[in-house]
Amino acid sequence: MRNYLNSFDESALVLGKSEYSGSSHHTITIFSNEIEHGIGISTDFGSIKPSILLDKSRLNIILGFGQSVYFIHIPRNQIIARFTIDSIFYQFLTFFNIGTSDFFWAVHEIGIVAYSFDGKEKWQHSFNDIITKLDVEQNTVLLRLMESPNDQIVVDIESGKPTIKNNS
Repeated sequence: MRNYLNSFDESALVLGKSEYSGSSHHTITIFSNEIEHGIGISTDFGSIKPSILLDKSRLNIILGFGQSVYFIHIPRNQIIARFTIDSIFYQFLTFFNIGTSDFFWAVHEIGIVAYSFDGKEKWQHSFNDIITKLDVEQNTVLLRLMESPNDQIVVDIESGKPTIKNNS
């Protein structure tokens, strides 16, 4: 990874653990205004592969991996925000034209965090259990937790308000 990123001169970033302590290495190459940018990511063994989002302006990317969500401004090759989440990152869910804005969720092992595309946290919820299933239905997301398989947590997409629905 180091040799690959050295080819980018000053347009390379390394995220996550150091190159030597992480056991999985990932690289992303981005072309912006005819400039090639490289991003190297080191993660712990067994971590889920990083996920990437591109905002509508096509100037910023959002990366989720480990216990972090990064907002990176591509032309300046600069981290504009970094958030630590409560557990291991799973995936992004994007929502467009909901209410008055576009936003996304970072789903992690025990919770969810909603962010605006400009790098601001809207709300977050952590549960005392591991999320095992997630389904999007109309304006809600249905979650199931490992220790409560008969219960469903119904989360309003925009407000983040959770309610528990017992299916037993």
